Amino acid sequence: MRDLGVFVAGVATGWVLRGSFDSFRDVAVRGLSAWYEVNERARRFVATEREYFEDLVAEARSRFEARRARSERPMAPEAVASDTRARA
Repeated sequence: MRDLGVFVAGVATGWVLRGSFDSFRDVAVRGLSAWYEVNERARRFVATEREYFEDLVAEARSRFEARRARSERPMAPEAVASDTRARA
């Protein structure tokens, strides 16, 4: 009789644990699903901000190159001749 009671208690304990783990599984799956969604949104945000930063750097580089090209451009021969006459 004692063995039967231990067996029934074991089966009942297993059944309760299985039921609680099954509900825990549903909670875990929902949590992981939410984590994947947050992760995807974060990746999208980082990609957007990275693209914005790259555009900003490219525009700054372009302006720098244009300014440098204007300052390094040799003067036209007519401008050099008039500049030397003006100084004399």
